[in-house]
Amino acid sequence: MFQHQQHISPSDEALMSDLKDGKQESLSILYERYFDKLCQFAFEILADHDISKDIVQEVFIKIMHAPEKYNEAFRFSTWAYTITGNLARNHVRDQRNRQRLGLLHVQTHVNATSRQQHQYDHHLLQGQIKHYLSLMNEKERRLYDLRFEQKKSIREIADLLNMPEGSVKSGLFYLLKKMSPLFKNQ
Repeated sequence: MFQHQQHISPSDEALMSDLKDGKQESLSILYERYFDKLCQFAFEILADHDISKDIVQEVFIKIMHAPEKYNEAFRFSTWAYTITGNLARNHVRDQRNRQRLGLLHVQTHVNATSRQQHQYDHHLLQGQIKHYLSLMNEKERRLYDLRFEQKKSIREIADLLNMPEGSVKSGLFYLLKKMSPLFKNQ
């Protein structure tokens, strides 16, 4: 009677041993056994099929280039899943860092632009204030200078100009009222 000889597939660990001995066809068998499984595992971490496939390709490239890193004391599947998980988590971490750095770069650019805009606005406002002051009388210009340029208190201004504090307050009120169209445009 004809005896059917059953083909026994080598274990993953035996294939890794063969791969260490230079038998590259062993990698093809491991690839066929694990590629889809590892892609699914990577997808659970990455939520992106294309990147998951790239990660698993990288796993097999690492296995091909350094099969000696495999420790026979452990199951091949555990080792392959560990490498895949590490690469996938590294990818997620790197993406977060890139996003964080990208946002930091954008924020730095926005801050620099804001500073430039603020400097421009300040320069423009200073020019408009000087124009308004040139249209005012000496007392109004003096009040503006003491209060807003030299940052003197009402009492100090009153003493310097030999005026009652109430007169200083009303003078500043009318000065600001005259200048109010300037501030409404801002």
